Amino acid sequence: MRDRIRQKEGRSPRPTAAIEDSQWQQAAANIPGSTSGWDGGKKVGDRKSRLVVDGLGPVLAVKVTAASVQGVDATGTE
Repeated sequence: MRDRIRQKEGRSPRPTAAIEDSQWQQAAANIPGSTSGWDGGKKVGDRKSRLVVDGLGPVLAVKVTAASVQGVDATGTE
């Protein structure tokens, strides 16, 4: 589907750039504490959901990590 959206816009089917953002989420009570963490910069705990999209908006990847995992470590990019 993403490939068709990009081709409709006159772009290559494969994106060459991406945008990443994260959002803090409170884990449910039944989630083990070992999978949660503390983000000292934002002063929040539990988990972060990370979303990577291409320049047109279609989702490339979604990942949920402990809040203590930094963006570089979560996505493998700098």
